[in-house]
Amino acid sequence: MDGLTDAHRREILATARRRRFRAREIVFHEGDPAEAVHLVLSGRFAARSTTAMGRVAIVALFGPRGLFGELAMIDRETNRSATVYALEAGETLSLGRDQFEDVRAANPSADRFLVEILATKVRENSVVLVEALCERAEVRVLRRLVFAAGFWGALGPGGGTVALTQDDLSGFAGTTRPTVNKVLIEIERGGLIRTRRGRIDILDPEGLRRRAAAF
Repeated sequence: MDGLTDAHRREILATARRRRFRAREIVFHEGDPAEAVHLVLSGRFAARSTTAMGRVAIVALFGPRGLFGELAMIDRETNRSATVYALEAGETLSLGRDQFEDVRAANPSADRFLVEILATKVRENSVVLVEALCERAEVRVLRRLVFAAGFWGALGPGGGTVALTQDDLSGFAGTTRPTVNKVLIEIERGGLIRTRRGRIDILDPEGLRRRAAAF
């Protein structure tokens, strides 16, 4: 909420509804009416969409201070374009459209705030689209894993843990689970990661970055 004044930031925080989610709990489903925006206080969330062929793709990840569902603030006729669910236990502040309209009316910088959010997401989606069109599936798996490791703060010297299942990673990389499994087995043998149920431990962050950048 960096684009808002302190007063309107406090107003939003005071009127928003605090919501808690268990790991893997759905926040809202694709196709639901879009009635609120969510500011992430803790935990991490993913947005997934289903293609016409029935494939599931993860289109975005959201962590603390992230925002999702912002189209509800712009278009009253829109429905949710993706299903958002908690990757781990988390908490959000949910703000209804009418509440945010009051803030927009009193503070023109709120519109700039929304535009900046949308511009950032367009840039991020452009990177993913280019990878999907131009890179082999194995490369996409590696690069999306590096992205996820950074998202979880697991690229530092001590590594860390990424709370993605292989199904999550296949949806994020736009490929199949067997392809993800093959890539993970290979880099696990190389000592870069360790896989656990629903988790990927990053053991050698620098080695993983080098491997992803080698293609």
